[in-house]
Amino acid sequence: SLSFSTPEEQRFPSITVFQAKAKIKTERNPEPTTRASVQKENPGTEKTPERTEVTIEKASAPPAPVKEVKKKEILPPRERVEYRPKNPRDPFASLIGKEQPAGFVLSNLPRGETLNLVGIVEEGPHFKALCEDEYGTGYILGEKDRLEDGYVASVEADRAVFIIEQYGWSRQRLLRLSTSGQ
Repeated sequence: SLSFSTPEEQRFPSITVFQAKAKIKTERNPEPTTRASVQKENPGTEKTPERTEVTIEKASAPPAPVKEVKKKEILPPRERVEYRPKNPRDPFASLIGKEQPAGFVLSNLPRGETLNLVGIVEEGPHFKALCEDEYGTGYILGEKDRLEDGYVASVEADRAVFIIEQYGWSRQRLLRLSTSGQ
C-alpha cells in the first residue's frame, strides 16, 4: 500500500529503495598490561618514601559502532520545459499595413491607389483582375482579396472595384478595362 504525506508526493510518487541493516563485530586481542612504579613522597614526614604501584592498562578499541542504513528515496527527475522566442510579437497585432516611424510600410500587399487594370480573366463563374503597380509588378486579384489600403469589392467582365480605406474613411476606386481602339 502507498501512503503519501503531502499532496506533492501524490503527484510525484517516490521510488523507495530498502537496504538491510548490517552489524559488524570485530574482535581484537587485548594489548598487554604495562606496570609502572611511582614513588610518592609524604610531605609531612621525612620518612622513607612510600611505594605505590599503578597499573596502566591500554584498553582495547571499542567495537566499531553499528551503522544503521536508512532507506533512501529516489525521486524521478522533473522535466522542465521552457520556451523563449527570440523575437516575441503580439499575436493579436495585425500583420497587414504596419508602418514604421520612417514611413515605410511592412506589407507585401499591393496598394489599391497605385494599381492599373491590365486585363480580366474569367475563372468559371468568377472573374479575376490582372493589375500592375507603378513598378511593373503584376497581381491577380479576385473578389474580397486584401490590399494594403483596402480590399477588392468586385470584379466584372470589364471593370474592377476597389474599396480604399485611409484615415478612417473609405472610398470606391473604379478601374475600367481600356479597349484597344480608344
